[in-house]
Amino acid sequence: MNENTKNSLINAFLRLRKNTPLENLKLKTLIKEAKIGKATFYLHYKDIYDFSYKLQISTIKKIIDTINISKPLENTYKDIITNLYKKMIEEKETLKILFNGSQISNLALILESEAKQRLFNTFPEYKASLEINTLLSYQIYGSCYTYLENYKKLDDNILFEQILKLSITLIESFKEENKQKNSLQ
Repeated sequence: MNENTKNSLINAFLRLRKNTPLENLKLKTLIKEAKIGKATFYLHYKDIYDFSYKLQISTIKKIIDTINISKPLENTYKDIITNLYKKMIEEKETLKILFNGSQISNLALILESEAKQRLFNTFPEYKASLEINTLLSYQIYGSCYTYLENYKKLDDNILFEQILKLSITLIESFKEENKQKNSLQ
């Protein structure tokens, strides 16, 4: 699919999804809005759910790719978390459209998968660490849930600062516990 056709499809999908649950969105409506043929769509996607899921993944991947993960987590976790949250707030409107309704659980699933894949590609030794895997899952699912439960009630910056403070406290506690564990061995 050429870039113009793909952008037309994405923009049409986002416009339609803004007011329509995925379950109610008809392929016929989408391809008419995007001004593409049904055959073109089916050449690249199984159905509208497949398209939605791939768009969700590519959106999260773009966010993750903006984060610098070149140094060990112990030294850069504050920057990584801060930059990730800031980028997600920048993309908030797109994320709200893509992950609303029945799609809400995909946010944490995809974010966890993409973040771990990126981190483990850079630091393969982290993949076998139960502590790091657990901490990442807890951070990602906890942060997503906290945000989703509170974003309508609180200003993004206040909510972001609270999640960031809790995330850093948790990681500092984790680091301290590992230091103590290592000193006992």
